[in-house]
Order: sequence, then structure tokens, then C-alpha cells
Amino acid sequence: MIERREGVSCESFYRDYVLTRRPVILTDAITSWTALRKWSPGFFKTTFGDRLLPVGDENLTVSKFVDRVLQSSESEPAPYLMGTGDGRYLGDLFPELLPDIEPRPEHLWPNWLEDRFFPSGLTETLSRGSKAEIFFGGQGARFSVLHWDYIAYHAFAFQIYGTKEWTLFAPSDSSNLYPKSDWPNQSKINDLENPDLTRFPRFANARAFRSVLEPGEMLFVPWGWWHTTHLTGSSISVSINTANASNWWALVYWMFRFHPSLKSFLKAGILATHPALRVLRSVHSPAHRS
Repeated sequence: MIERREGVSCESFYRDYVLTRRPVILTDAITSWTALRKWSPGFFKTTFGDRLLPVGDENLTVSKFVDRVLQSSESEPAPYLMGTGDGRYLGDLFPELLPDIEPRPEHLWPNWLEDRFFPSGLTETLSRGSKAEIFFGGQGARFSVLHWDYIAYHAFAFQIYGTKEWTLFAPSDSSNLYPKSDWPNQSKINDLENPDLTRFPRFANARAFRSVLEPGEMLFVPWGWWHTTHLTGSSISVSINTANASNWWALVYWMFRFHPSLKSFLKAGILATHPALRVLRSVHSPAHRS
């Protein structure tokens, strides 16, 4: 089980979970969000029925997509809307709904992904991580791969409607999860419920942390923690990524692993010398926003 807490101050959260890379569920971080009282499959169908959505390899109207979500089952899951990537973030698909997930919990700060960098291409690359992603699916839907988040982001997941089952593995279990050689943040194991222990014998030694995220709850997934999800019913959630002094050096390292063409920027000191590091080396507090 993943630890559940309420009433955690920003300072305690940063000290006890961010700096120590411990996952936690905060049960009261987004209770003021309008989305909790407003979003549902029916709301999306009624309000945005004719709007086209890129769902997997298909383009579906919201109305048809919601119908498939409501008919989804474990044996025949509906397509899963994973609003990540260019043109697929919440602000791209449903910009009218961005005010419904404000204010963002202060536990997300400091978030250096919202800063500006030189050259501008780096700002564009990093700022994507702080954009809200929407995940919308029905019973039986699963995230496509066991992974830890791209270039060492911290991830925050917010459950809006329905529930979502999360499975996490600690970074210390990485060798037991058989990372891919070309994408070391992704596991070769596709089926956690029925793993091929002949191919992946060390997986038997891995320890899974499982919890069901309820509406109104926020899950913090520190960088390097492997995770995947399973929907036991209709579910709508949002996620946002962050970076700060606690994971900046990991982000720099993995950015240049995934983007070797950026090595010249590392030599020039770009990214590796974020100005806030001079402050946050000695003061680790969300009150110090950059």
C-alpha cells in the first residue's frame, strides 16, 4: 500500500517526500477544484459531444468516445484517452476546463519546468512537462507500459472521477523490472498479472506497491519510481510533472541520455546551472519559488 496522509504542509511534504523520494497520497490537496463537482462522462458528452478527440490511432467524437467508455469491460476495454504529447494536453483538447483545476496545490512548487531557458527550444521541451495531461477511460483500460517518467520528472496525479488502481515499484527494483536498452525508463514486462518468469525470473523478487486513487486525492510519484495503472471502471484524472533542486541533476543526466544532440548545451553550462540552485542548496522550501 502507498501511504495516505491529510493535512500535510508544503514544507513537510517537500522535506519528507520530495527530498526522500517517497510516494504518498494526499487526500485533501484538491478539494476546492471545480472539476470534482463538475466532470463526469455525461458532462463531457453533453458539453463537448461533437468535438473530435485523438484517441490512440483513432479520431472519435467525444460523444462516441464516451459511449465506448461506458460500455468498456475487462475483456473488451474501450480506447484510453491519454492526453500527453503535442496537441493532446488538457489545454489543447479542452482549454475551457483549465480553470476547473485551479488553484494547483502548492505542493507542486517550486517547479522549474515553468521557467524560461536559452535556447528557446529547451523552454519548449521542458515546459511540456508542467502542462496538465488528461486521462479518460473505462473498465479494463491500462497504461501501455510499466515505466518511470521521462527525463526524471516528479509526477503528480489527481483523480477527478471514478477510481484508478496504481502499481508502483521502487527505483531499487529497476534490475528486477528488465529496462529496455534503448528506453531505460520502460520495462520489457508487458503483463504484470501474468509475467513470463522464464524470460524475466528476477521479476519474482520485485515488490509492488498498490493503491486505488479515489476522487479528490493526489498521488505523488517521485522520479525513478516505476508505475502503471489499471481502470476498474470509468475514470477521469489529470497529471502534472515537476522539477526542482531535488531532481534537477537527474533531469539533466537523462535529458542528455535521451537527447544526445543536446550535449553541446551541457558543455556550455546550460540547464546544469539553474540559478535557483544557488538558493535551494541551503533552503529546501516550497515558499522559495523561482
